[in-house]
Amino acid sequence: MVNRNAVQSFLFCIFISTSCTYENTLLSNAEFKAPFTETVLESSRMESIDIDDRHCYGIDSYDSLLVLTTNAEKKFLWIDPNESMVLGEYIYKGRGTNELVSPIYSGEFSDYALFYDLSQCRAYLFTPQDAFIKGRSDLIECCQFPPMTTHVIPAEDNNLISLSLSADELSLSSLDLSSNSIRFTYSLAKVANIKDYITHLSLSATYSKINNSLAVAQCYLPFFTIINNNSQKSITSLNKTISWEEIRKKEVFELNIYYQKVCTVEDYYISLFINQPITEWQSKEIPVHFHIFDSDGDFIADITVNDYLKDITYNHYNKKLYGLGYNNDLYVYDLTKIRDLI
Repeated sequence: MVNRNAVQSFLFCIFISTSCTYENTLLSNAEFKAPFTETVLESSRMESIDIDDRHCYGIDSYDSLLVLTTNAEKKFLWIDPNESMVLGEYIYKGRGTNELVSPIYSGEFSDYALFYDLSQCRAYLFTPQDAFIKGRSDLIECCQFPPMTTHVIPAEDNNLISLSLSADELSLSSLDLSSNSIRFTYSLAKVANIKDYITHLSLSATYSKINNSLAVAQCYLPFFTIINNNSQKSITSLNKTISWEEIRKKEVFELNIYYQKVCTVEDYYISLFINQPITEWQSKEIPVHFHIFDSDGDFIADITVNDYLKDITYNHYNKKLYGLGYNNDLYVYDLTKIRDLI
């Protein structure tokens, strides 16, 4: 359980000096290693769930539940996949009490669901079980982050990882809420005027407690990176050179999208790999791939999926991988075959 006193005292306190700093780059020096195998992974479609005409564009997990990000006024839809039923819709968009301007679901943090407001650069804690009983979204303010913080990721108990942009740098910080301190910072990329390319730096990140490391998969570069306290390792999943200099000269609609999502599955990682121009991926039904990386970040398997997916999530409670399709279809994948490849 997160200590509420520690949470409250941590507000506005993360601009303190850091204990140690590492420097490297997220945008170059990736090596290519061909996967060991390629196969096809079949899915089963979940029973129909009535989610009306909402446009759902993200899927995540909390406990045994699924969290769908929608375009509705109530931003997040909570679903019990085992009962195929909607439990409620919570977190209003807005500037009022218990409302968030630009909410992002960051993941499960102790017994809470962690939300990050991109506009306010502030994190909040939410208890779904209370909301289901009370019928309202009560939020607990958690942490204020520096301007241009793009991601907040739950790590170990009482620890959060943040990714922030300054004028010329993208950096990672590990924050300890129990001691009100920054454990370490890590420079992921140093590029002149990097803050002007915030959209080009879109990425997905997940923390593995088993491996004690952060996995980062980039949207517009085919790079998968493993980061821990002492090192960084980048793998490119395509046997051709694609550079940061090349993509930042293009408009976003001209780019290929590579990785849409990365999830931690026990001691390995699974990523949704698109490898299509954004315009085609958004307008056509194109099968996608799952890329599997082991705990060291090595590229193990390229798995074809004959479903048209927008997003994926691994539910650690149910031990199942779920996919969100284009018509709000929900898919379930048996990962037994994948474990045999590791």
